[in-house]
Amino acid sequence: LAPHSPSRDNTGHIFLDYDPGRLNGVIILGPSPAGFDTYETLPAPGEYAQRFYSATVVDTDHDGRFEIDSALNDCEPDCAGGTIHHTSYHWSGSDYIAQ
Repeated sequence: LAPHSPSRDNTGHIFLDYDPGRLNGVIILGPSPAGFDTYETLPAPGEYAQRFYSATVVDTDHDGRFEIDSALNDCEPDCAGGTIHHTSYHWSGSDYIAQ
């Protein structure tokens, strides 16, 4: 677990990268009155996969607001020969939504 570099974007969210040994994952923390919102990005206890497992932090449009690039392999006909499908998630003002 390590802070992404840079660790914050202009929304004030904190971005953490973690790699449990296979693929990179992204955890996002947003300051809130209760402490932090996690936007469903924390893995469950004892698990490694979550909403943005197999993902990276990017700033595609260079506006200082980070996006999440999720890259999922369809494993067809098998994982070695599968196709990687990318989905970009953008901050909507209340959550990260697919674009």
